[in-house]
Amino acid sequence: MADQSEAQDVHFEAIGPSSPYLDSDSPLAFLNKLVGGLIDASQSSLNPAMTSNLDFLRWLAAALVLVYHLRGAIFVAPMASPALYENVWGVFFALLTNCGRQAVYLFFVISGFLVGGGALADIKRGRFSVARYTIHRFARIYLVLAPALAVGLVFDLVRTHYFGINADCGGETLASYKLATVAANALSLQTLLSPELGSNTPLWSLAYEVWYYALFVAIIGCMTSSGLKSYIYALLFVAMTIFILIFNYYILAMFPLWLIGLFARCASAPIIRSKLLAWIIALLATFSYPVLIHYSPLLGSVVLACSFANLIITLMFSQSRPSGQAAKINALLAGFSFSLYLTHAPLVTIIAVFFNDKPSPILHYGPGDWKGLLLFGAYFTIAALYAFAFSRLTEERTGQFKRWLEARLLNHQRMNAAPVKKAL
Repeated sequence: MADQSEAQDVHFEAIGPSSPYLDSDSPLAFLNKLVGGLIDASQSSLNPAMTSNLDFLRWLAAALVLVYHLRGAIFVAPMASPALYENVWGVFFALLTNCGRQAVYLFFVISGFLVGGGALADIKRGRFSVARYTIHRFARIYLVLAPALAVGLVFDLVRTHYFGINADCGGETLASYKLATVAANALSLQTLLSPELGSNTPLWSLAYEVWYYALFVAIIGCMTSSGLKSYIYALLFVAMTIFILIFNYYILAMFPLWLIGLFARCASAPIIRSKLLAWIIALLATFSYPVLIHYSPLLGSVVLACSFANLIITLMFSQSRPSGQAAKINALLAGFSFSLYLTHAPLVTIIAVFFNDKPSPILHYGPGDWKGLLLFGAYFTIAALYAFAFSRLTEERTGQFKRWLEARLLNHQRMNAAPVKKAL
């Protein structure tokens, strides 16, 4: 998941159709004109207002994923008891709590915008380094992922010790707890070579995103290198593509969503200037997504991602700015959004199982049942407070961890490199 550090110190400058920072002898030289024209001269670094807008979208997406999983644990599904959802509250509740997949796709678009767009800006400035990019991605992911996997596994092992394995707990099976599964999840190979670890089903999307980072850097490394190195990057890209196609081609099918976010970062003008209209379009796409995917899953996903990208572009060029208090709240909530995403499933599952005193965490309250709503609020609050505390030891220290790794793995010359092509 991308963080706001990707948005700092990024300045867009004019870039011609044949960029001097992209090697003309690269195996992917035919992409020079496309990439060379992506970053428009009129766009500058992200201002504090845009940073706050992205913070809001990040914490909103994490909250929607949590809400989606809590509904599945506490309330009867609309398809199982449609009569309970036929009133105004039921319809509103069903719409609001059925945005989990859409929220994940919003994360993909934001990631492409921050990570991919930031890398393109660094190429133009002559500051891009594959090593630096890799260090930043590793620090961002693993400072949170490693302890989240460990603590989540402890929760799951305690639960299964007393209540056993149950498919209602994120579809877990015996394979979910094999040593090979632990290793695969640590290497972001879940959904490819193994299931997600234990009950932590949100890990599926993290594997997708890590592979998008890898595919993107292979493309960029190929285009900014020359000679043998550029061909090594090209072969790496081909090898990764084949590997993904064999074991989980859905990762490649969703890659355009990440790229849509990247292209949004390079927009020279908004398509829709009205923030209200952009929000309406994004909300309509979000709520209609379950219907769209019945006709075409890929088309529905692309339409949804485009609506998110359109909203982000509109916000990027908006003249209005959030209040100082709103910006502080957005920064605070976004500061533990990644932790919330990675930690909530095992925590909520173990609490629900012990509270229900049965192997399944699932209850069957109606959307208007006050007991179910109170339980929903309690679980949400516990998950959020836990993620906040967890993030103080992990996510909050991402910047420090990046600098620590850079100081030890990158020499001074690489840190202050000349433009990419000249340095190669």
